[in-house]
Amino acid sequence: MFVRKALCVAALLAACLHPATANQNGMPAYDWKANLLNQDRCLTLTRVKSKEVKTFCYWRKGKGYDVRGYNIGNWMLRDVEYDKVAYMDPHLLDTLFIIQRWLILEGRNGEIQILSGYRTPEHNRKLKGSAKNSQHMNGKAADLHVPGVSTKLLAAMGRVIGAGGVGIYIRGNFVHVDTAGVRVWAG
Repeated sequence: MFVRKALCVAALLAACLHPATANQNGMPAYDWKANLLNQDRCLTLTRVKSKEVKTFCYWRKGKGYDVRGYNIGNWMLRDVEYDKVAYMDPHLLDTLFIIQRWLILEGRNGEIQILSGYRTPEHNRKLKGSAKNSQHMNGKAADLHVPGVSTKLLAAMGRVIGAGGVGIYIRGNFVHVDTAGVRVWAG
């Protein structure tokens, strides 16, 4: 049911917000992700551990990446425990942007709380249950929570986006998204 709802939302986004293109059969086709990304890409992220909230634009339509905004994104996704900043995969920021836009367009709370972004190898080794080759160490992963949005629904949207891995952690009340190979798991 959650996946079906997320698919319906994606179709609604495509139908309402974006111009049609023709597919190989001449029928209207939508690349809703590309069209959604064809605007200024601004995010508001809350970092739970440090109690920071930042709004920043990391990409500007017609201009490309905004270095200042991208660096704010890197800061918000830093390893807070070890006070280390890394260059985050811009596609991860795009994934967070699409999730946030979807939440807002759906009339839901768009507050993305970042529980974990980049992790140093030392930090990752100390975490119980963390993957030995975690995408967090490559700047390609984030663990997030959205107040008032179920982890099942949030994970379903991550799957619809299809940018990479989606892990659902119901007991921890968070979802993992990354930009490595597409895969799904429950933790």
